Amino acid sequence: MAVGGWAVDFHLGRVTRPHSDIDLILNLEDRWGLRHLLVQEAVVVTRTDEAGGIEWFERDDERIEITYIMKSNDGSLVTPGYESWPWPEDSFPEEKVALGGITVRAVSVAGLLDMKSNWLENLGEKPRPHDVADVEALQSKLGGG
Repeated sequence: MAVGGWAVDFHLGRVTRPHSDIDLILNLEDRWGLRHLLVQEAVVVTRTDEAGGIEWFERDDERIEITYIMKSNDGSLVTPGYESWPWPEDSFPEEKVALGGITVRAVSVAGLLDMKSNWLENLGEKPRPHDVADVEALQSKLGGG
């Protein structure tokens, strides 16, 4: 499932900016199967965050960021290491979105807004300029603008 900048673009129906990577969400239980497939394609893990909830992969100049999710004890979906920041319930819809003839499942607008609006509170980092622009564009879409 798409997340991050490309998910924003799919929801908006247009490419808003150049992207340096592809961000995906995957169930934690599928991690080793994914790694096996990527190794077969000469893609290597370049970094894993401290809690193992996010991994970065690379081949040549192609980059993929995988955010893993799992069910917490209370039934909410969380990223390992970020259990205090559960994903909103409606973050992972079955419906697909399309852009330029490509159709994908993408994190919902609500899930993207939560992720991109709460960087400072949950990560202690100031939001990046492109995340601020993404939030404004998504809020405008919700408002019908």
